[in-house]
Amino acid sequence: MSKQANIGYQFTSAINDCFKPGMDKHSIKASEGSDYRIYSYAAREDMISFSKQFSHFMKYNFPEVRQVKNITVEHINSFLSLRTNVTEKTVRHDISCFNKLELVCSKKFGLRNLDWRTNRIVPKVEKERIRDAVFSDKQISLLKDYFETRGDSYGKRAFYIAERTSCRVSEIAKLQARDIKENQDGTGVLSIVDSKGKRSRDIELTKDDVKLFKDIIGDKSGSERLVPLRENSINQYLHRACKHLGFTNILNAKTGYHSLRKATIRHYYHNQIPLVGEKRARELSMLRLGHSANRTDLCHIYLGI
Repeated sequence: MSKQANIGYQFTSAINDCFKPGMDKHSIKASEGSDYRIYSYAAREDMISFSKQFSHFMKYNFPEVRQVKNITVEHINSFLSLRTNVTEKTVRHDISCFNKLELVCSKKFGLRNLDWRTNRIVPKVEKERIRDAVFSDKQISLLKDYFETRGDSYGKRAFYIAERTSCRVSEIAKLQARDIKENQDGTGVLSIVDSKGKRSRDIELTKDDVKLFKDIIGDKSGSERLVPLRENSINQYLHRACKHLGFTNILNAKTGYHSLRKATIRHYYHNQIPLVGEKRARELSMLRLGHSANRTDLCHIYLGI
């Protein structure tokens, strides 16, 4: 292991030492205030991911810094100064991660004088806006034509899954062969397990959907993933296709699968209205997306009503 890798190793070591699953986070914070502990597996993974990103930044920009104790607020400010094309939410996340990293490193290595907050400069960015770009029917058709000219790939498979199911990228990346069940009549069910908010749901599949999934599954079985890619890789594949086809509205909105999700759920919604009525069609659409049936506040965003 190189000397420079020590920064990333130190971060990971500090995070793991302060990982305390099962403890009562809220009561501890109420009694102690700022807390060095990390309570959930998701929070630990998020912290490790962020610390790797920052340690890579330090490696290429400040290679002379080899120990966490030598990182100063000036290094933090240098990293934050590059975050001008992100949302306000992302900046808040960065600040929160730096605050926690300071606490866990101070605890792990006994660095009482570690201070990454005094004189910290938080970049001003645009407030996060609702991404209102939606793929048109024509754009989806052009994407299908484009993908037909390309060889088989996991990125291509991800697109077709999303186009049929309105799934999130995070859900597609976790899909396993056993999550698809075929009914006797040739229709089927796609089970989404532990998605956003730890919610699970079933998505009804048509006969054509089942045929698509059979092709994608191939000889996979059990817990084998249908699209063994990271979310970012799935997004990048669609982004490259949109760039090739000149879909500036999608590219400018810095969105992709979220726009596809909205476009496909609108088709589902309008197809359901003659069958079950408008109110029930709205409820079924929200449930298909993985939200509560009564989330009427999301109807404008997803259903355009």
